[in-house]
Amino acid sequence: MDQSRERMREALEESEEWPEPMEELIKKKNRFLVRITLGFLGVYFALPLGILFFPNGMALEVFHHSTVAWAMAFFQFVVIWGLGSLYYFKAKRFDQRMEKAAPWRRKT
Repeated sequence: MDQSRERMREALEESEEWPEPMEELIKKKNRFLVRITLGFLGVYFALPLGILFFPNGMALEVFHHSTVAWAMAFFQFVVIWGLGSLYYFKAKRFDQRMEKAAPWRRKT
């Protein structure tokens, strides 16, 4: 415990500017996670709910004998890859900011 406090004191003395408060970083991370989770669930359930409640609309041909349902299924892949990439880069940036806010909590 004393080593942790000593590392914290040294890190704060070495830093030129005060980092963003850790509580604020955690709030931002949680807001982002809630939004991306709701976006993922919205995209995930749009296709089955569309088929359930609008079967005639999902059967409409859009492009060369492809239906709206097939277009939505393809769109689902694109959006999920996009959300995954967004999460990856945001989480990486969040980890870097967390490291600045709490350098004494480094993983060993």
